[in-house]
Amino acid sequence: MFRSAYKTPYILKNFCSLIALAVVLLIVYVAYFRADGSVYAVMKILKGLNSSTFNYLEAHKNELYLHKSIPVLPKKG
Repeated sequence: MFRSAYKTPYILKNFCSLIALAVVLLIVYVAYFRADGSVYAVMKILKGLNSSTFNYLEAHKNELYLHKSIPVLPKKG
């Protein structure tokens, strides 16, 4: 059994992994976030970004100017 799994082409392994991740994402979405309809919250949780610090930065991004790039001064010399 392990030998057949080892010899399976990578495209089939990757496709099976993609299907498994899509099923996990769907379960999390249906179970937790169906009421507000936010798929981005599910993606944050799966990425591990659902922390109080991240939520604070997300809520105050306009006040903290997180959406604008930070200017970089040129090096002297």
